[in-house]
Amino acid sequence: MLLPRFTLRSWILGLALGSLIAIVLREAVLGHAWGIGISVALGSLALSLLLQAIAFGLALALSRSGAARSDQ
Repeated sequence: MLLPRFTLRSWILGLALGSLIAIVLREAVLGHAWGIGISVALGSLALSLLLQAIAFGLALALSRSGAARSDQ
């Protein structure tokens, strides 16, 4: 199976979280300080997770390339 199985509960939870994020972003665009703060925090969290994933991918690629060379 290509896609994992999701329950209706997980879809509703995802929809609720997405709508809350949209509300926070709307308040940030309107200029409310709390909306801007939460938006910056969520953006920082997303950027941090992205950079960690990139670092893991690079480390994995380097370890696999080093292992292939040591076998020869």
